[in-house]
Amino acid sequence: TAINLNLFKQDSRDSIEKLLSLADEFLLGIRGDKLSACVELMNLDEIATFLTSLSSLEHRLTLFDALFSSARRDPNLAIAQSREVVLCRLVSLAVCAPYPSLLDLTAYLMQDQADTAKCIARSLYTDYFQLLPSASKPLELVYKQSVSFSAQLLIAYTKLYPIFQANLSAMSLPLGGLSPIIQPPKPLISMIATWVIKRPELCHTAAPRIPESLPLLHQRISMTHIQSTPLTGIIAWTTLAPLLQGLKHATHDTSSTESDEVNFYSQIHVSMLSAVHQYKSNPTHSTTKAVQCISSEDLSTVVANLIGLAGYVGIAQPGAEHYSLLHDSIDRIAQSIQMCIFADLLHLSPDHLGSIAATLPRNSLLDIVIEHHSDKWC
Repeated sequence: TAINLNLFKQDSRDSIEKLLSLADEFLLGIRGDKLSACVELMNLDEIATFLTSLSSLEHRLTLFDALFSSARRDPNLAIAQSREVVLCRLVSLAVCAPYPSLLDLTAYLMQDQADTAKCIARSLYTDYFQLLPSASKPLELVYKQSVSFSAQLLIAYTKLYPIFQANLSAMSLPLGGLSPIIQPPKPLISMIATWVIKRPELCHTAAPRIPESLPLLHQRISMTHIQSTPLTGIIAWTTLAPLLQGLKHATHDTSSTESDEVNFYSQIHVSMLSAVHQYKSNPTHSTTKAVQCISSEDLSTVVANLIGLAGYVGIAQPGAEHYSLLHDSIDRIAQSIQMCIFADLLHLSPDHLGSIAATLPRNSLLDIVIEHHSDKWC
């Protein structure tokens, strides 16, 4: 692992060289024998302890980036996989120990590498809800340790479980093959509901900014990602959630969506609206710092998925059984649009707003939102 040791004070160089030597054997997978679980845990803790002991954020970021950021880009597939596995285990340890500053470092990497972020999210769910469900409390409380990490983790979960994936949809319910319905597991949606109730600002917490004192990192990690906050994914979840009840009836599957899961999505929706209102009231308290949280393209995608899911479960046309569920979803997206425009977190021209509305059935609440903002723009 290449790194310029001249960036560090002399008394730190010996420790850094030891850490990099450990990395060559442990992270890069060139050790001879497979390590026992106990030795591996000790090595992980040694890496975590040293990284968190550095007082300078620039130094912590430089080392962390050298050790892990190239995991997906490494031309050697075996080494790339080894780096990623070790990173996931290190993050799991940081959640449990806990090491809040190490979670903050991970947030920087997650904003830059979406695939690695999803790998971390999947690994944490496996560790804390599938392998040790009785010991899930550290992950459930991680929002208290690192808001920036929790926000990036929330983004990853909304991407892993988009509820409806249009490119897998069909004209009717499939008899086989991949289903376009990808719902978050019940324990996960319950945990996230708690997060956004306890810390509503998670909904609009932006990715952390790279210090300008690290120009190479600052240049590589762009702050203009399509989805730099969880807001887009949360709006997608809460907009599509009412239609999951339609899926339950369409598939005759009584386990598709239980009443408490419906309540979790409702709680997330209400907390998101509250968070956006709070942001408008006092944006200086948000790490977003006036970054536009959702783009018009993001909104168009949410609406397209809403239309696709309604057609998939057979409630897109007036007169269909459970057609009212579609209007429940449209009500939610109308509320989200209104609050995000109000808080300057969404910028839409009257024409774009009108074109989005034209793709949906006529809805009284959405009509009011359109009329209100049309009057403002005039």
